[in-house]
Amino acid sequence: MKPRAALRILVVDDEIEMASMIAEELADRGYSVVALASPTEALERLKDEPFDALITDLSMPHVDGIGLLRMSRALDPSRPVIVITGHAAIDIAIEASAYGAFHYLSKPFSLVRLVELVDAALHVGESHGHTAP
Repeated sequence: MKPRAALRILVVDDEIEMASMIAEELADRGYSVVALASPTEALERLKDEPFDALITDLSMPHVDGIGLLRMSRALDPSRPVIVITGHAAIDIAIEASAYGAFHYLSKPFSLVRLVELVDAALHVGESHGHTAP
């Protein structure tokens, strides 16, 4: 298992304040994080750079979160994707799950919960079979 500092996370939200807030929280927890407001730039970065996880807003101009999710899964099927949205709807959650999203969160959400999901998605803190004496 990689240490958190070696794990790279891409956060994409057309509201840069939201992307930055998430990135700051994850960086405070030791992750290496890139925050972007442009889903188009995010697509290029996903193609050119290694990321261990993607957190994406659902509703964005030009390329939505489902488009980013699909591209991410096509480039690296093992990369977990967490979809966030201000528009909670069960059909969107089902669609995100159908395309392989690790999880779906509705805004507003707890940053602690998001970090827990990232940790789980990346298996941070996993014991790898070690047992207590």
